[in-house]
Amino acid sequence: MSTPTGLRDLLRLELTNAVRARDRTVAAAVRSALGALDNAEAVPVPEPTGGVVGVGGSEVPRRELDAEEERRVVAAELAELEAAATTFAGLGLSDRVAEAHRGADVLRAVLLAVGYSDS
Repeated sequence: MSTPTGLRDLLRLELTNAVRARDRTVAAAVRSALGALDNAEAVPVPEPTGGVVGVGGSEVPRRELDAEEERRVVAAELAELEAAATTFAGLGLSDRVAEAHRGADVLRAVLLAVGYSDS
């Protein structure tokens, strides 16, 4: 098996590891990041104009994100987890704080592995 080098490859590897370890918290954070990447590639669906109707009638190619765009999307997911941890801390939900930090730590490690620095 080849060594994962891209952001998505590393996220998928982390997801596989989390699922095998039955770590729902990390799996949820990684799935969320992968979903955010997929959503960022979506393009608006044009209104039908009398052309092809039916299945596939509105198919359009997805956007392709460059490496920097991918890193920004995952960094935004990381920021959301960190904000959630802060909110949970204010509510006294220590278990949820720990979960948010664990998910954030995995995303941070993946971002660092692909050379992303937010500073």
